[in-house]
Amino acid sequence: MARATRSKLAAKSSQPTETTESTKATLEPSVKNPPKLFVLPEKASKDARIITLPNPATSAANRYYHCPETGIYELVKVAAPRSVPRSLLCTSQRARNVKAKDQESGTAEQSTHEPPPDSIPTNDFSKGYVTRSADMFVATPMDFLFFLLPILAPLATKDHKQMFLTFDDHMEKADGGINPLLAIPSTAKLLESRMAAVCETMESQEESMYKFSVAKLTTTLSEKAQAVLAKGLPPSMEEKFVRQALQVPVLSVKREESGIKTTDPFQLSTESQQSSASSSTSIAVDDTANSTAQSSSISAPEEVINLLRMRTAFQFILSSYLPPHLRETIWKYISSSQNPIKELNFTPLDTHLKHLDSLREQARALRSLSDNVSRKRGLDDDEAIEAREEKKRKKEEEEKKKKTASRAVKNLKKVDTSGMKKMSSFFTKAVPKK
Repeated sequence: MARATRSKLAAKSSQPTETTESTKATLEPSVKNPPKLFVLPEKASKDARIITLPNPATSAANRYYHCPETGIYELVKVAAPRSVPRSLLCTSQRARNVKAKDQESGTAEQSTHEPPPDSIPTNDFSKGYVTRSADMFVATPMDFLFFLLPILAPLATKDHKQMFLTFDDHMEKADGGINPLLAIPSTAKLLESRMAAVCETMESQEESMYKFSVAKLTTTLSEKAQAVLAKGLPPSMEEKFVRQALQVPVLSVKREESGIKTTDPFQLSTESQQSSASSSTSIAVDDTANSTAQSSSISAPEEVINLLRMRTAFQFILSSYLPPHLRETIWKYISSSQNPIKELNFTPLDTHLKHLDSLREQARALRSLSDNVSRKRGLDDDEAIEAREEKKRKKEEEEKKKKTASRAVKNLKKVDTSGMKKMSSFFTKAVPKK
């Protein structure tokens, strides 16, 4: 039987072992001007561009995404909360397509698809790119009408009579801010059609003439607000501007405690007792454990709820896309008797909100009264406790003195001294003789 010797084992162990070295990927340094992430419409044409136009509400220069075929888009910045920092990983669609083809053909490891240098974009994401923040710009559709409003109703002509003018005459009054839109014929025709939606028209022999109308603008904005309500308000706006605004405060929460009786929430009564020394006060309280007013769910009529939603959407459109002086004009028209739009008649809503305000005032007054009574009652309780403790302390001291007194003193206290004078009487000054 063959046996393994030490020499064979040594020879076997002397064979070299393969070692694998792990390579660490190094991150490239951050760039000074990082790329921005945009979410653009899928059906935009190749002629779409990002242009600079004056903001209709603030007149400040803003960037917009304009496509001659699909219209104009507002670039809305969507940012992650600062409390939760986030990043985005960007990759190239071209790199994913190449990798998918390699996996299908089974040559993913052998293939080296190197595109020509001219085809590589400036921001090449083929190897991936990590953004420092998760901010992105989303292109949302916008109406050309809002860019015409500062031209049709400028602040200088707020109190002046409007005149019928042609489209070109109106554009000549502008300061050239919307020239990038007028340079495209199809967009210029679209602007003229949107001008007719908010203007009174008068046909002349050659071309149409337009005069700004507050009534037609209000009707158009009302239709936009109704379109928003058809899809529903965002949950955050529904909670903040509708539910919280229509919450009804609880004016009375019955609570029984020692020394307190709860009765009518709007009445304070004092009942005299046998010797009029003690009395019980009846108060209404609306505080909870956290000393805050409780609120019930929305109990308003459905008409009031819909009106508040309508006003929320309408006010959002005004504050986002109309100049301040034009917002004031619109609100004056709505509150006047000339307003024929039923959906913008907020009289029932205002009446209900005034009623809620009065209830909140009563709740605050009752809460203040309850706090004052509770604070006073607490002070009285503290004084009574201190008086009892002081009386107990004196009683204990007297009992302690009695226990520590000697037998002679105790016997002396038993002696009848009713007919004797006190020792102090011998040391008083004598009464002068007359």
